[in-house]
Amino acid sequence: MSEFEWLQRRLDAREATLMVSEEEMRQLETDMDRVVKTIRTAATPEETEVSLAALAHLQELLATIAFKHGVSLSPRLRQLVRKFDRPDDSDLRAHTHELIRRGEFP
Repeated sequence: MSEFEWLQRRLDAREATLMVSEEEMRQLETDMDRVVKTIRTAATPEETEVSLAALAHLQELLATIAFKHGVSLSPRLRQLVRKFDRPDDSDLRAHTHELIRRGEFP
């Protein structure tokens, strides 16, 4: 089960009105913090790539709930959506990795 599978299932169900509770929003921030910490402390490039892929998946889910469903995101989650909007771009991935290592993202 992926970290964000609960949210993916709800999006896949095509709920007409998607609601995300405050508790779920806090859980998303906690999950993001865990992924960012893993990136910051990764010992190998492979670990970093797996975690960056997880961060990209979270960014995609958050962008969908924010822009398609009008869910208000916390400032930190909104920053992830806006600043990591092209996770397929290797330069952006490298830049984001460096920002995370310096403790400047998100």
